[in-house]
Amino acid sequence: MNNLRLHNLSDEQVLSIYGSTQDSACIGELIKRYRHLVFGVCVKYLKNKTEAEDATNEVFEKILFEPDLSAINAFHAWIYVVAKNHCLGILRKKGKSFVSENELRQLSEPNEYSVFENKGLTEENLSHALKLLNSAQALCVKLFYLEEKSYQEVSAMSGYSLNEVKSHLQNARRNLKNILSKLAS
Repeated sequence: MNNLRLHNLSDEQVLSIYGSTQDSACIGELIKRYRHLVFGVCVKYLKNKTEAEDATNEVFEKILFEPDLSAINAFHAWIYVVAKNHCLGILRKKGKSFVSENELRQLSEPNEYSVFENKGLTEENLSHALKLLNSAQALCVKLFYLEEKSYQEVSAMSGYSLNEVKSHLQNARRNLKNILSKLAS
């Protein structure tokens, strides 16, 4: 495949070509487009450029083994989540707390951030807390925060109205704050 031609195609088109040809030039094009994004995510979480470079390479090695890469609709969002989860896995193996300040702010009301400060919030606590939410709240949190869908996308995927989605998210944030503060104490 001509690399100049790939350069002019959308991510979805490149993935489609890869799905039918398994041409490694397609993966090369995606790496060229997203290496800086993945590296930035890895530096953000790992706080070490050498570890971040290794993690970046590992993330791109992972995509080679993705069974249906051509089925991914939003590669940029998907690779971001893969990179983030890979870094969180590295931190988990090291036994470090994984939640960044930005993620804490997203999960809490702006004026309730102090509840989460220096509490050693771990992935295990967050996972447990999510299981304690009702199914509507858990679904909305999963789609909105973990899969980074918009309010409209969450509404379409869940079947809830836009107002219901916002209400479920607001109630989920409040409930998560209460659950996590109890787990942290």
